[in-house]
Amino acid sequence: MDYYSVLGPIDPQVEDDSGKFVPGMGYLYKYKDLVEKSAQNTITDAELLFLTRRFDPAILFVIEQARNHSEELIRRWLPQYKFKNWKTTQTKKTKVTRAIKEKRALEIAKKLSDAERWHSHGRGIPMTELRGRRIKLKIDNFGTDKQLNHSIRQYYDLFKDYTRKIGVPAALHSRLGLRPLP
Repeated sequence: MDYYSVLGPIDPQVEDDSGKFVPGMGYLYKYKDLVEKSAQNTITDAELLFLTRRFDPAILFVIEQARNHSEELIRRWLPQYKFKNWKTTQTKKTKVTRAIKEKRALEIAKKLSDAERWHSHGRGIPMTELRGRRIKLKIDNFGTDKQLNHSIRQYYDLFKDYTRKIGVPAALHSRLGLRPLP
């Protein structure tokens, strides 16, 4: 990452009745809030009406599954890729086991799916915050390497230009090729 890079929080998007995509984690948190109000007998008639008329349990299930899938990917990928060369802890210099890597990955996944912390899917999490005391993720800053920074920026500009020309608003480029995203 560099100064301009951001990582999005875990927040599956779901389509509402009007065809607009809305943050799924907001849906989960609002449902949880309404259930808590109902348990405490503080739910309003309007909230109860919304809960009984507009709430779709299938959507809640889809959102929960998407969140769980995202967290599972993080729990699998961090130990396999990001933590693959992590042999000792930074402060105590103790040996890092597979279990430690998996526990750390789970902590990060839970923090990235905390919608109350990140507030918005549209707000990216900058490198400084990911490195900070809350998440403590070790991140290399490619912005400090002029050549690497130039190469990445040049690639990014070409990628943006190409996807715009072919009419694709978002895409994933991997060794398997370009895959347009919805």
